[in-house]
Amino acid sequence: VCRGMIDHLAPPGFFSQLQAMDYEQLLAKYSVGVARQACFSTEVRMRLEYELRGRQKLEERCAQQ
Repeated sequence: VCRGMIDHLAPPGFFSQLQAMDYEQLLAKYSVGVARQACFSTEVRMRLEYELRGRQKLEERCAQQ
């Protein structure tokens, strides 16, 4: 089951590319990926907070009328 899932998720040749990389290159690629994911998560959170504030303001305006 796990083998089939890994084969489905990983593109062909992915693990052979990993084996060919030296540790510094692998760590650099991993670090860049982690930084991108953290940045994306922060952007999503900030956008959500912005939208929720806008919704709250709109609800307050509607309640006043």
